[in-house]
Amino acid sequence: MVDLVANRTVPFPARRFSEISKLTPVQHYYTDLYTGPANLAGLPHITVDAGASNGFPVGLMFTAPHFEEKELIKAASFVEGN
Repeated sequence: MVDLVANRTVPFPARRFSEISKLTPVQHYYTDLYTGPANLAGLPHITVDAGASNGFPVGLMFTAPHFEEKELIKAASFVEGN
């Protein structure tokens, strides 16, 4: 068993607002690809800012087992430097 699983929140960096309307349906689907499984399983998860890629923010998502929200808060605080 693991304490937490860490992965990107979205498989690509953030887009400019003007680019969002140009995304294909498949690209829109990909935006939920990493967050969907945790939601469907009812697992606690949190997303924090993990820096930038080419000037755009990158989110890091931690997912924990049921009832382990305390571990999520500790990991998020560590990454954010609090």
